[in-house]
Amino acid sequence: MRTRNIKKDCHFFAGRHFIEAKDSFIKSLSIDYLNPEYSGRLSDVYFALYRKKENKFFFKKSISWANYALNLSKNNGKYYYQLAWLYHFEKSNEKASKNIMLAIEKDPFNPLYQEACKTMLT
Repeated sequence: MRTRNIKKDCHFFAGRHFIEAKDSFIKSLSIDYLNPEYSGRLSDVYFALYRKKENKFFFKKSISWANYALNLSKNNGKYYYQLAWLYHFEKSNEKASKNIMLAIEKDPFNPLYQEACKTMLT
């Protein structure tokens, strides 16, 4: 069931149906609230809503859900990476730098993290 739900959730997101994606990910989280993948994806949805509607509420929700995902999976660099980009977008350079360095610490050979580090620290 979990695989089917995440495929459906991602289908909404890929189709740029962000409200439906948000609702679908929230429903998935109600079933499996300890799955960081849902929280991370929900963060992506809220960021997309922020970009579309330019409402700071959505940006704050994006950061909140990214932090929730990170708290569920502290050893996974992708959630530090996700937060790093959000903070970089917000121009919170210190927080962005801290999170990208933590992502690299968790997965030192990930080329995405290495490239992001170059972007954020220059």
